[in-house]
Amino acid sequence: MAQPSSEKTPSVYLYIPNIIGYFRIIINFIAFAGSSTFGAVLDMVTDSMFLSGKTSHKDVKDTGNWLLKLYYGHRPFMAFCCVASEVLYIILFLFADEKSTSLLNTLTA
Repeated sequence: MAQPSSEKTPSVYLYIPNIIGYFRIIINFIAFAGSSTFGAVLDMVTDSMFLSGKTSHKDVKDTGNWLLKLYYGHRPFMAFCCVASEVLYIILFLFADEKSTSLLNTLTA
């Protein structure tokens, strides 16, 4: 019978992706507190839609893509897509196999 490994696995709170997530939350709070008119103008200037003469990336009237027109033109459809996406993530999380914690394990299974 195999002996259990003497290595102690770190807490899930200390995994690298979780630490990155913590930094993202902190940076979001800092960015929210430091928002300014300069930042809004800088965002518009660096946006490629601004350079093409559009006032927003949501301005899709000139495009031929019917799905983008539906998504940005009808708020109930946009809300449905956003909620459905989150529900899908929750369902996938609930059905996830606890044994396959690695991407490599998932790909080779």
